[in-house]
Amino acid sequence: MKIMLIFPNFLKHVESHPELEDNAKGYLWGYASIPGLGLPHIAANTPEEHEIIFVDDQFEDIDFDAKVDLVGISSFTPQFSRAVVIANEFRKRGIPVAMGGKHITNNPDEALKYCDHVFIGESEITWPLFLEEFKQGKARSKYENSSIVDVKKLPLPKRNIVREKNYPMDIGTLVCVRGCGLYCNWCALDATEPRDGRNVRKFDFDWLLKDISNTKFNTLYIPCNTIMQFTPKEFILDLLDVFKKSGKKFMLATNAIDVRNRENQIPGFIEMMANSGITSFYYTLNEYASVIPKKINQSFAEFSFNSDEQTKRCQDAGIEIIPSIFFGSDFDTPDVFERAWGYLERNNIVDCEFTLSTPFPGSTWFKKLNEEGRLLTKDWFYYNCAHIVFEPKVMTAKQVHDGYINIWKEFFKKNKDRFKNTHVSNLFETGNYLQGRQKKKLNLNDFAHFNEESGKEFVY
Repeated sequence: MKIMLIFPNFLKHVESHPELEDNAKGYLWGYASIPGLGLPHIAANTPEEHEIIFVDDQFEDIDFDAKVDLVGISSFTPQFSRAVVIANEFRKRGIPVAMGGKHITNNPDEALKYCDHVFIGESEITWPLFLEEFKQGKARSKYENSSIVDVKKLPLPKRNIVREKNYPMDIGTLVCVRGCGLYCNWCALDATEPRDGRNVRKFDFDWLLKDISNTKFNTLYIPCNTIMQFTPKEFILDLLDVFKKSGKKFMLATNAIDVRNRENQIPGFIEMMANSGITSFYYTLNEYASVIPKKINQSFAEFSFNSDEQTKRCQDAGIEIIPSIFFGSDFDTPDVFERAWGYLERNNIVDCEFTLSTPFPGSTWFKKLNEEGRLLTKDWFYYNCAHIVFEPKVMTAKQVHDGYINIWKEFFKKNKDRFKNTHVSNLFETGNYLQGRQKKKLNLNDFAHFNEESGKEFVY
């Protein structure tokens, strides 16, 4: 069979607010997108008898008239409104569509309104089973993994299905672990992994070295916060050795608390990370978040915007700090923007992502806000961390929205020239961004809209 696998487009922060374009256009978290590994893993678990065509809808056009037997779409919540439009086009042409991903895992019955087959949870085991049943004309509408996937038995992802030259930056993705031991209320992981017995599953080091060697990207983003939180000391030290052996550079997702805890456990750890090839942190910062476990909430509040000494030490070691600052918590007060600005100014931060707290469907936070009648919309198009989709307790939705827009504008207006000298700006210059390779421009008709019968005015 000929199978088309599609990663749908979605709007990121700056794209959601055209008024930000003059100041923020061209920044890492405003426009660029990094290729993920979900569909390359699916391709790796597809029997060789099938032909795979991969399309990243962010940068490539979809041929809806292509002669394919099956379409597979992976979707998290911000992508679902685009995934539905894509699925409808193929189904109008008589092509069956299968969907998987976090949003589908948490909303399988909703997804089945727009496709023929859904995958609940990790799909490396259920996907080849589905293909065999599909070939026999006996495919079911739902496939759910009955056990957690053993990552040590997985083949390497087929990175070669991704046309790396199509991306605007010289940066790819590397996943070193799966799973998480935290139970943040905003996270939709619970439907994928049960809380009882959940643990972090670690890929073998030889496997990781081979995977790294299969990409031409010179920098790899590691979206695995749990590396710093729930892995043994021995594992993370050996992992740093893998990074160093690879000769690549790395951007690690982490936060101020986890860096502090590891430094206390392993004195000199910050410098060890820098020596291994870690050149930047994607650094989560927030105060009194209403969505993280209470036992660590106080630590976040006390340390996030007061971690100047640690920040400077990372910078001195050669690790660039790229904060991701969340606004809109039930505990946020109007001066939260001033406190965030103070941290950025004191620490000479020139690249940053500002984001809005979002209760993703399937999370306990979404359920709570829904029960309290505080959701402003259930249209998934707006669930991309760039819109106010619920009414906060302390601030008004308008206050949060206005503060969010203002800090985006003012920060990048001030730092646009200084940004050109950073490691992240070099990822643009060594990639294809300067040659004009940018995300496709879509209009609102290219996205579906949902649940508008909720009847609540939604303006932010």
